[in-house]
Amino acid sequence: MTDVIQPKVDLRVFMARQNTGFLTDAAWPDPSTISKPVNYIVRRDGVWELRKSRAGVFVIQREKFTSPLPGFPEEGNVEFGISNFGKIPINLFREILAFFKSICDESKDEAYVQTFWDPAEKRYFNHVPPQRVSGASVNFERDIGLEARCYLVLETHSHNTMGAFFSGTDNADEKSDRFFAVIGKLNNPTPEMLFSFVCGGKRVIISRHDIFEEEPEAQFPGDWKSRITKYPTAPIRSFSSDESFSMEDERSSMTSRSRNPTQLDIETEIEMAITNAHRKLAAVSADATFFQNSISDSDNDSKLQDLVRSTTARITNGGIEMTRVQKQRMFDKLVDAMTIDDVIDLVGSLLEAGYEESILSVLPEASDENISDSVHADPFLNE
Repeated sequence: MTDVIQPKVDLRVFMARQNTGFLTDAAWPDPSTISKPVNYIVRRDGVWELRKSRAGVFVIQREKFTSPLPGFPEEGNVEFGISNFGKIPINLFREILAFFKSICDESKDEAYVQTFWDPAEKRYFNHVPPQRVSGASVNFERDIGLEARCYLVLETHSHNTMGAFFSGTDNADEKSDRFFAVIGKLNNPTPEMLFSFVCGGKRVIISRHDIFEEEPEAQFPGDWKSRITKYPTAPIRSFSSDESFSMEDERSSMTSRSRNPTQLDIETEIEMAITNAHRKLAAVSADATFFQNSISDSDNDSKLQDLVRSTTARITNGGIEMTRVQKQRMFDKLVDAMTIDDVIDLVGSLLEAGYEESILSVLPEASDENISDSVHADPFLNE
């Protein structure tokens, strides 16, 4: 009887195969149904690696095919990392940043922080282990008991006043499947930050928002909006992107318009013009020539042009006094001869030129309450 020779078993190979899955289904697998920690997934564009660790689920592309593999659907797969416990609260990020800035301000040294998930209390927390630091290195003591009881999700270290980057030492030390971050330029108002995850020894750069929750939106008292009153809707002149004054070619059809504006219409239009002029006409010149040139060269109505130019000159010339009746008649002529939009243009421009009291004084039925005390000190506006 001959003895049967048993093949030697390589325990490392045996354990690797026991913990490794090979998936070739046509559909991308659901991570929740995968039991093995390391999985290779064959896709149309290459071989992908999916790892499940205590920290989360991580996916990278391990190999890219030069030619698409037949029999698989075309997909837009991307490398990603997801924590098993949701995103880390933003206040823990602020805590880390404040700690690093304080160390940098005091000694310009590096520092190190761990972020754990506590399965008993169902919460994240930061932990600073004992560490020896310098301006270019940090060496910390691991707490084996803490790491056995809680799940280490994120490791963050600082680069004091240097930029944020993962050094060769970082790449050699940070091999576990979890998240990593480095924060530098801590002497600046806005430090530099770099975030990543490592999967099977490969580092993938990600965004801070892939790890931490979003900043909460700013809130304001609920009764603030109740104090807002909207102006009546009225047509407002448009302005070009360079903030210069632009007029639409509407005067060619002016004589065919049948609209006969009421006094209330006019007052509402001008009130809107005064309100919006400060917002939209900040770059308008106060020069009288500008007002004269606001009439398009393509206009054929010379009488209208003469009327607007003479009216503008009378208003902008501080050496000519006008009585209230003259101002009222002048305003009426403008309304009769010009479109409502043209009146708004002129009013807005005069406001920017510093003639707000002039505008108020030519409004229909203007009263002394509508004119500030400074009006009576101006000879141009005195009757």
